[in-house]
Amino acid sequence: MADYDFTDYADVSQKYLDRPVFKGTPLTGDLLAQRAWQTWANTGVYIPPELVLAQLQRESSMGREGRNPVTNPANYRDWE
Repeated sequence: MADYDFTDYADVSQKYLDRPVFKGTPLTGDLLAQRAWQTWANTGVYIPPELVLAQLQRESSMGREGRNPVTNPANYRDWE
């Protein structure tokens, strides 16, 4: 298995989230890095931050929209 740097993951994500257009997002780079590490540890699958950020932007306006942006900022499984 590859060894990924999740500190860098957090930094890259936070830099993107700090853009003025995403003001008010409940998301943080640390949160995304933690979830990415958990996914990698449980499945061996590395999901790049660019993909995660693109999906979050498209599906929940970076956690600011959706059915419950406070408790489910990515609208995970909100389609059910």
